[in-house]
Amino acid sequence: MGESEDKSEIIKLEVWKKSCRFKIYALYVPPGSKPNLSSLSIDNKTIVIGDMNAHSTRWGYGDTNAAGKEIEDL
Repeated sequence: MGESEDKSEIIKLEVWKKSCRFKIYALYVPPGSKPNLSSLSIDNKTIVIGDMNAHSTRWGYGDTNAAGKEIEDL
């Protein structure tokens, strides 16, 4: 199965606690698509959650798909 056009959905929340900012990204990546994580501004105060339709042998799947590889490299 090839990769389809990117139809991912991303919601970004910024949460402040006193002077400290945290970023939360909620993603939906349709099956057969590869998440474009390079568009996210990720640092040590970032949480990424969502349904990315990612498979990886690291998580018990029998195979690793393109989305799974992208998440592994995060």
